[in-house]
Formats: sequence, structure tokens, C-alpha cells
Amino acid sequence: EQGSVRPIKITLEYRVSGSNAIFVKEKLYEVNINSTPINLTVDAPATISPNQDIILKIKASLNATTPAPKILVRLDYPVGFSFIKSTPAPSFGNNVWNLGDLAPGGENEIIVLGKMVDVFDGEEKTFTVSSGSQSATDKSIIGVVFNSVKNTLIVKKPFIEANLYINGVSEREYATDAKTSINAEIRFVNNSDTKINDMEVRAKISGNAFNRKTIIAQGGFYDSSKDTITWNRSSQNQLREVDPGESGSVTFFFSPLSLFSAAGGILTNPSINIEVDVSGKQSVEGFSTSELQNSSSATVRIISRCRVFQQSALLFRTFYQHRFHPTPS
Repeated sequence: EQGSVRPIKITLEYRVSGSNAIFVKEKLYEVNINSTPINLTVDAPATISPNQDIILKIKASLNATTPAPKILVRLDYPVGFSFIKSTPAPSFGNNVWNLGDLAPGGENEIIVLGKMVDVFDGEEKTFTVSSGSQSATDKSIIGVVFNSVKNTLIVKKPFIEANLYINGVSEREYATDAKTSINAEIRFVNNSDTKINDMEVRAKISGNAFNRKTIIAQGGFYDSSKDTITWNRSSQNQLREVDPGESGSVTFFFSPLSLFSAAGGILTNPSINIEVDVSGKQSVEGFSTSELQNSSSATVRIISRCRVFQQSALLFRTFYQHRFHPTPS
């Protein structure tokens, strides 16, 4: 790693004239690595909020006078990072890129989009970028590492916090059956030290099991062309001004489609996706008004009662066969 100090152990073995004994002398030398064959830089925010998108820009350039063949870049993600996409797309898995042959002075950029999920305020998350020559035995791994750098982010509470609850449960995935109605609640809180004005809450609903005819948006406006519910200061007084530390919530209801309502048969992998976005304006004396934003999401998986019945019938049949028709030994 560039800028690091590495110990190098030097060992000398020797014999004294007239003796068969072998003497060993060892000494450690510290070496400063001032430059590396490949320069690596990572451009990323210093802080990140939970469940929010994060963009990392990685640049790799050759710090040599002759080309370097078969160069790979590997990005090791911390726990809680969910990869979404990258430009260019990874060559192996979701974290290894084949840059091919690097020319002197040439620069390659990799842009990675992801999201930090299931993380908490105050946590530190470290990304490690490594680059080097491709292994001769496994093309997806780095055989010789030329350089590596670390980038650490701090997880902080967003100024506006938004949490989505499905039937009282706050999880990214929620399972229920088609006969159970969905009670969705969006809870928000002002985590900043100043008042937030003109807050707006939006919920976009999608998925093959969403029954649009059953939507009830309490105190909100449902746009059927976009499947989006909007709450703002016009429909909710609580959204006009939200003081520091103050919280509130909005709710909506709907029912899933029947699993047998699809044309030609049963719904395949029935699910409903809910994406929540909360925004507001923050005014600080002496500064211009800033826009604040936060988001959350959840997926509702619809369980088939028919599938549960089939599994129960299979278990009963297996029990019956073993109980009354034992296999001969």
C-alpha cells in the first residue's frame, strides 16, 4: 500500500573456519513505500445514511514507463453494502474488473453504485481497493498485488428519517397471504437541530400482486397513472412544520390481488414493492434554504395457501407411508 511502512527481514547464515556450526544473523529493516506501479484513488462521501444510495469512483493509472499486462481491480465491500450496478460492469462476480493491458499514463475509472442496508448510526464501514496482475491459474483473482487503498465511511442518521412499517413490522421483506389486507405506515422524524418546512411524503407501489382498486390513502392523494400516493402541507397540517426531534406518520391501506386472478392461471412469484421518499426544506439563518431527502423501501411477498396445503399433504403422505408401510430392511 502506497505510503505504508513495511518491515523486511534480512537473514545471513555463515560458518567460522574450523567449525561445523552454522551461525545465523537476522535484522529487520523498515522500508517506506513512496510509490507503487499502479496509482489508486477512491472518491466517496465521508458519511452515509442508512438505506441510502452511495456512489464510489475508483481511478487506476499506471505509474511506470512500460505497459502492464492483464491488470485486475478488486473492491472488497464492508458488511451492510448491497451492490446495485457499476460502470463498466464487473468482469467477475460483483467486485472484480479486468482492465486488460494498462498503458503508461493511461487512466481507468470504475463507478460503483450501491446501498448501505442494516447499518446503524456511528458505525464505520471500510472499502478496500486492490490492483495487480491477473493470476495465471485463476483469472478472477489477483496474482501479485501492486497497490491497495482503504476508504472508510461513517454511518450517520439522516436529517430526515423515514421508516416503513407493514402491518406493524419494519422489515425489508414481509410475507403474508392474499386474504390479508396491508396496513402500511410511514413514520418520519426530524433528526436535525433546526425546523423542517414543507415536508412531503411519497409512496410508490408496484408489483404483480398489487390490487389498485383497493387503495385507501388516508389524507393523501393517489395518482393512479403513476401508482403514487403523495402527502404534503395541503393535505396534512403536521407536514407544514416539523420541529427538531418531532416525529409523525401517514398511513395507507390496500389488499393483494387473488393469486388466481391472472389471465391464464395463477400469479407467478406474487409480490408488492413499496418505495417511500420523504423530503423537506431546512432554513438556517444566514444561509440559503437546503433540500433534505430520505427514502425507504419494502417488498411484500404473497404466500400461496395452495402451496402450504400441498406441503402439508406431502408431509402427511410421507408420515403415512413410513408409519403404515415401513420399508423392508
